[in-house]
Amino acid sequence: MILNKPGILITVSSYLVLSIALSTKFYKASKSVVDELFHLPQGLSYCHRDLRTWDPKITTLPGLYIFSTLICTFIGKCTISCLRITNILASAINLILFYVIRQQIHPKCKFPLFNAINLALIPPLLFFSQLYYTDVPSVTSILGLIYFCNTGHYVHASLTGLIAILMRQTNVLFVFLFAGLRLSGLLYNYLFHDRRFINKDYKISKKDIFNLWQNVQTPDIIISKFVHLPMNICIEVGCFLTLAISFITFVIINGGIVVGDKSAHVATLHIPQLYYFSIFSLFFGWPHFVKYIIPFITSNLKNVYSFFKFISTIFIIYILYLYTHTTHPYLLADNRHYMFYIWKRFFNCDLYHFLWSPIFYFSLYTIFQKIYNEKDVRFAIFFTFSSFVVLCFQALVDIRYFLIPYVILRLYMKDITKLQLIAELLTFVLVNCATFYLFFTKEIIWNDFADIQRLIW
Repeated sequence: MILNKPGILITVSSYLVLSIALSTKFYKASKSVVDELFHLPQGLSYCHRDLRTWDPKITTLPGLYIFSTLICTFIGKCTISCLRITNILASAINLILFYVIRQQIHPKCKFPLFNAINLALIPPLLFFSQLYYTDVPSVTSILGLIYFCNTGHYVHASLTGLIAILMRQTNVLFVFLFAGLRLSGLLYNYLFHDRRFINKDYKISKKDIFNLWQNVQTPDIIISKFVHLPMNICIEVGCFLTLAISFITFVIINGGIVVGDKSAHVATLHIPQLYYFSIFSLFFGWPHFVKYIIPFITSNLKNVYSFFKFISTIFIIYILYLYTHTTHPYLLADNRHYMFYIWKRFFNCDLYHFLWSPIFYFSLYTIFQKIYNEKDVRFAIFFTFSSFVVLCFQALVDIRYFLIPYVILRLYMKDITKLQLIAELLTFVLVNCATFYLFFTKEIIWNDFADIQRLIW
């Protein structure tokens, strides 16, 4: 039992005590924060067993409300405080899962608990653990999916994937990511290496990708192997295939992945979202990326060809911005979000984006360095695809969209030193202190709201 370990037990207990103390201050500061205006009444309706009432402004499935109803039923109360407590409990579960999963991915990880603490303290993630939003339980469900995939419990993994989708529909791409990681290795191993009884993933290298076409030249043999798939592979494929068919059926019946107000979330190609995600990653993960500054500069200045490639890449980044960027009305209208001020000061014109292009290039380059491993390219392929689809078809620039991709990226980083962890921790503590201070002290007046509005991520 993981909680039998004194270090993790003391850490989780301390985290819960501090989070509950902080939640009391949050409750005194505001009974309803921004989108809680919609979530809290909906959560209370579910808690009181009123499943017929649904606010059309809500665009996600009812996973959050079902989860909070179960917790509130156990506690025996249906209150705003109780609803918010569900996110605190989810964040404590996240802390435990960070610790376990980090060791699953990197068995030789030197500081698993230190890594877990830092992951739990990622500023937007910690902040939303105090509010009744979908983000924290959404992360919990994805972490549960990763855990069950890593332990080989694929029925549990597919059920956790279903919960993740109920929390937020776009999580289907992260279900695809981890299902793809497992099934690609499993099927490649069986189809091309003739290992029928396999319980371990086959790492697909860069060389294997190049040899794939040659392997496909024998379709009759491949079809024959598909017909005789071993039962363990059939079960794993069947679990995720059932989930995929269910989701596709929902999309067809619903007329899209968005429930409720579809007009505010129309799918739009918006490639600059990748740029903003890379800046988000660079800001919060700078201790892990700073070592790439010198290699990046020297590699782009070593000769004329390298410099030409550098300039060309910057122009490509800028041209993709010019032809695919969009500015969502919510971004310009809601001054209760940090993104409103960040956009206004740093990104609100084409020239700014051009000046940012070298930094976009560097941050994308560093992310690629972290995810790419030529001995096993699966994670780089599936992570890039899933993140691209999740981010680049969103018109609205919202920091919350970057949370799950960044958590996954950070979980999979390897060779992290103690100095990097200390620098990361100090960064997170400073940012968290600043954002909590601004939340409690900065008052925003909206004429159509009686209550004082607060500043959030």
